[in-house]
Amino acid sequence: MFVCLLRGINVNGIKIKNHDLKIVFEQLGFTDVMLVLQTGNVIYNTDLDLAVQKEMIENALRETFNYEAFVIVRDAQEMHSLIDDYPFDLKDDMQPYVIFVNSDVVMQDLLLLPRDPDEFVQLGNNVVYWTVRKGMTLDSKFGNALGKKMYKSDTTSRNLRTIEKIVAKIK
Repeated sequence: MFVCLLRGINVNGIKIKNHDLKIVFEQLGFTDVMLVLQTGNVIYNTDLDLAVQKEMIENALRETFNYEAFVIVRDAQEMHSLIDDYPFDLKDDMQPYVIFVNSDVVMQDLLLLPRDPDEFVQLGNNVVYWTVRKGMTLDSKFGNALGKKMYKSDTTSRNLRTIEKIVAKIK
């Protein structure tokens, strides 16, 4: 099984209904298509290579929904490990995030971004882990820098709780 994480849907005027998204994935020949939440998390099966999947999905989304689509594709095993590998303590006043990255250069760049004293970043396996004070996700130094256009095509982030919901559907 694979997980496709769409970047930037159902925000900034790009509205895609889960039903319509599921149809696109089924039309691509993917099987067992399931969607988690309304934030662009698609679980499916295929025998295709990751790079081929990514290109097919981005092209289909661009053509179907007329927007600049960027996706991250990971296999189910990698998604499972993200939860156990999360390096920070889970605290009520902090938000736990995983930033998925398609480029080693971008991943290294993210590690150098400025941070507030109470937010922490750590390199993981094809991801960057991040924890930030609740309510500060978009206003923190790191969160603000992460939102820059230069990272748009190579990154997307998910709250650890969302990843837990995705993994629960994979089981």
